[in-house]
Amino acid sequence: MSNIEQIRFRTKVCFIASQGVLKTPESTLKLNLSEQYILSYLIENHSTPVTKDDLLKVGWPDRIVTEASLFQVIRALRVKLNEKTKGDVIETLPRVGYQIREFTREHVDLSEQKSNSTISKINKKTIISAIILTSTLLGSGAWYMYPPQTEPTHFLIEHDHIGNNSITFISQTLEQQLDLRNKTKKIFSQQLNKYGKMTITDKRIYFYKSDDFYSIAWCQVTPGTNQCKPMTDFSYKVSPDEWTKFTHLIIDNKKIFREKVSLISDSVYEPLSIVYRSYISNYGIISKISNFYISPTDKKKCF
Repeated sequence: MSNIEQIRFRTKVCFIASQGVLKTPESTLKLNLSEQYILSYLIENHSTPVTKDDLLKVGWPDRIVTEASLFQVIRALRVKLNEKTKGDVIETLPRVGYQIREFTREHVDLSEQKSNSTISKINKKTIISAIILTSTLLGSGAWYMYPPQTEPTHFLIEHDHIGNNSITFISQTLEQQLDLRNKTKKIFSQQLNKYGKMTITDKRIYFYKSDDFYSIAWCQVTPGTNQCKPMTDFSYKVSPDEWTKFTHLIIDNKKIFREKVSLISDSVYEPLSIVYRSYISNYGIISKISNFYISPTDKKKCF
């Protein structure tokens, strides 16, 4: 018999390192190499804090990437591991890194697994045939099957105005919302004390806070229309320990937005939002990540 080891997490998702896949009774997800390296390393060092620097070296052994790449992999793994609450599998350690605590090592007989898979397929075909027959008799034209979905994250979204700036605050908890508001008001009040006036004007600003970072995006707007001017958008992803440095940039009125784009890369152009999509391939259900930016979407330069 051919046995392989699999790691079963509390979310009932199993990781088979030798195949680089995550399995559930309903689907099989193929992980990319960085996801495999990072998940395997966290399992090998379970119950031990693993630093971000270590994971950057493990996940991308042949090149240098920023922490934004690591955050993206961790987010993708949380989705694929079916975390209903952040930290169900991968625990975030503020200012340190990540760790995995709970899982079970199991050995699976491949031959038995294949046999069960074949029986499962036969049963599914029988059930589907019955449904189609019943639908035909009832005159129904179509029916749909959906892959299992994780629960969406719920956000708190509040809008405010400071001067002639339109500001949107986005967070997952009330505490994060209050933290964003206090930090924003402090930036404007310190700038007012230093210059006697607000030098941040005519901006549409988005503030977002997660457990790991702050994200700030803005653009210059045309007075009276509140429409973003093309190519005046910019965004920052700021770690909590770099917030003071970022604040000084704002208060000192440094030019931190661009009017002309000469280079677009991960290091200077962070996405405002990240969308996860799933599609079916020969490997099962595969997740795809799309980054979205504040940029013109059509010839009328609408955003």
